[in-house]
Amino acid sequence: MGRHLLVFVLSVAVAVAAGAGYYAWKSSRAGASRPATDTVAGGSAGAAGQGPEVSGPSSGGGATDRPGPGTAGPTGEAGGKSDSKKAGRPEPAKGGRAGDGPAAAPVMPEDKDEPPAPVVPDPAGGRPLAKWTEVAGEIGVRRSKDGAVEQAKKTMEMFQADMATLAQGADGEIGFRLSISGRCRLSDGARFVVRGSVNGRDCNQEIELRRGRAHFIVSRTPSGSTFSVKTPLARVHVKAAEFEVSHMPADPAVPTGPWRTEVRCVEGSAVVKPFDKTKKTYCLARGGVAVYDSAGSPRTVPQPAQPKGEF
Repeated sequence: MGRHLLVFVLSVAVAVAAGAGYYAWKSSRAGASRPATDTVAGGSAGAAGQGPEVSGPSSGGGATDRPGPGTAGPTGEAGGKSDSKKAGRPEPAKGGRAGDGPAAAPVMPEDKDEPPAPVVPDPAGGRPLAKWTEVAGEIGVRRSKDGAVEQAKKTMEMFQADMATLAQGADGEIGFRLSISGRCRLSDGARFVVRGSVNGRDCNQEIELRRGRAHFIVSRTPSGSTFSVKTPLARVHVKAAEFEVSHMPADPAVPTGPWRTEVRCVEGSAVVKPFDKTKKTYCLARGGVAVYDSAGSPRTVPQPAQPKGEF
């Protein structure tokens, strides 16, 4: 009887010890897993001193704003991409780079013409051929000497084969620097090249208008000197006159179609020589107009003939 009681007491003690060990093992597992669960729920807020993260869709579609490992917060750069709106950075403007406005369309397409290299020696003897007297808007001057491009400004001089290009909405005026007295106002996206030569007291000056509009006032051309305006379709010669020359698309809605040169004589007289097969010369008096299309014959009404020897 005593032996049976002893066996019963020992069995109970073993059972109690086993239960206590199992309970301690379960408690240790629960304590080890709890910190990991808190980290997932709160992110790195405990380490960085910040509040819990808020996850949600970003501009990438499906990704969250949760920073990657080693980041300091949602706007950190080391952990990956961030939302530009939340970071306070401006979004790129539509139609251009960040900070640029929408790209303005040119009035007419850019051509590939470049000013030729100046003739050496310079037929103008290195003398300036024109000087800017008025500048409004963006006007780029490409130097034929080294190809450098400068912004035109008042009193800037232009030399042999220099080319100027007016941006949309810009206009300006140049004065002639040789013995010829006159000036020219340019607009409508004009692009032109200045040329000239000097031989003693005589000089020859020409404005090559590649596109746009130019209004000329030539008050004096000394005897033995000449002044002319050249477009891709015609050349205009004057002694003393006020006139306008334009070279633009025949249809503004179709800039890739035929182009048109138009010459209007406001005061005085002008002689127009088109570069067509006829090679016919037209003399324009006050109010005369001559129009030449690159896709057709010239449309003009012959003006009264000028006195012989004037041109």
